[in-house]
Amino acid sequence: MLNLADEREIVWCDDPKQYRYVRAVEAHLANRIRPPGKQKYSGRLIGYATLKPDARGTMGIFSRRIFILFPRDWPNPGPYQSPGVPSEGVDPLTLRPGYAGEATSRAESRDPATL
Repeated sequence: MLNLADEREIVWCDDPKQYRYVRAVEAHLANRIRPPGKQKYSGRLIGYATLKPDARGTMGIFSRRIFILFPRDWPNPGPYQSPGVPSEGVDPLTLRPGYAGEATSRAESRDPATL
């Protein structure tokens, strides 16, 4: 079970300011800190949460948040581009350890000036 209180920091692989939203999904990983392996998600890894040293896992598996974009997500243009923000989408500028984040009006906007 995902416990946001166990989070230590959010590590960004990409500059979060360039994205209106990211998908926040739960990943079950065998460590508290290292980046998830490619097999743990589909899409582009934008960031991930690390856990405090005292965070508990179940049988050596830890629930952590990862932040990804699928190929159909903004900013990728194309016929399958998703409108709006998906249910697991949050504005990356509202993310911090222990806080789920929000889907803001910035995340909903298609105006390039809102970045």
